[in-house]
Amino acid sequence: MMYHILQYLEESAGLYPDKTAFADEKEQITFSQLKKAAMRAGSGLAACQCLRRPVPILMEKCTKLIQVMMGAVYAGGFYVILDTTQPAERLSKIMET
Repeated sequence: MMYHILQYLEESAGLYPDKTAFADEKEQITFSQLKKAAMRAGSGLAACQCLRRPVPILMEKCTKLIQVMMGAVYAGGFYVILDTTQPAERLSKIMET
């Protein structure tokens, strides 16, 4: 039984490395590509000291968003997806919180 999203990703990358994990209108990404990209993102985010801290993400829905989300978890943080259609004032209040 799987308990963690990264465990699911790593097992899927091992079992189905070339299978499409996610796709959007512009690109698709395999499980192995997603794992590698998420680990790179996680390394960069870890340098920002996000361990057990929120990682706000302001992006349109796309495969890159999934990579950053998984990267935040690899870095030991947790992601908070911000809605790009929200007014700037609302986004500022969310960030303050």
